[in-house]
Amino acid sequence: MTSRHHPRPKPSERQVVVREVTRIAPEVTYLALDWAEPEPRFDFLAGQWVRVHFPIPGGEETRSLSIANPPSFEGGLELAALTRRGGRFARFVTADLRPGHSLRVKGPYGVFHLPQEIDHDPIFATESVGVTAIRSMVLDLFERGTSAQVDLLFGAAREEELLFRDEFEALAARHPNFRVTWVLTRPPEGWTGAAGDLSGALRALLAGGGNRKVWMSGFSFSLNPLADILAELRFPADRIEVERYD
Repeated sequence: MTSRHHPRPKPSERQVVVREVTRIAPEVTYLALDWAEPEPRFDFLAGQWVRVHFPIPGGEETRSLSIANPPSFEGGLELAALTRRGGRFARFVTADLRPGHSLRVKGPYGVFHLPQEIDHDPIFATESVGVTAIRSMVLDLFERGTSAQVDLLFGAAREEELLFRDEFEALAARHPNFRVTWVLTRPPEGWTGAAGDLSGALRALLAGGGNRKVWMSGFSFSLNPLADILAELRFPADRIEVERYD
């Protein structure tokens, strides 16, 4: 079967209203945004991102954030932003941003997205907020009834940094062709998942062979070791898709 790509939607600017602001990890905040006007429909492809304008006192700040919800979701946008303590942006989002506040978003952007049909068994590898684009892709795949074997490798230092964990595990329980491997570098006592770095988990998974393609998203410090493993294994470059957040 040949992969066919959707045409990418043209970016547009829209007003949104904040519905929810929730810290879902020590340095990550989940944002649920509703459309101020439901029409026209906002079309995007799973894996794309938007530019969000935050009206912070003393000067607007803009963040490029991957969309976490699948394209079928018509209720607005779900995003996750890094909110490291001490920064002006983090203080605004965690202390001042409230439901009912208005924001501007522009998009969608990006070439990191699923084709209309896939001819491979995808491996998604990520850490931190890199999982937002992958969440959109995984949900989209299973909404479309994929029969592909889908693997998610999610790396973190600590257990509390595993984003959307309950949701992914529930999805895996419903779909035998979806597997999740949680990898911690600082596992707690009694941890039953994988321990070590994400590159080791990727190497082990690729050792099983198969018609695989690797999709990686996140910051370079987490993606570079994965790229090194793929180069060492001489994994075909046309079977690798990368979205770098820096």
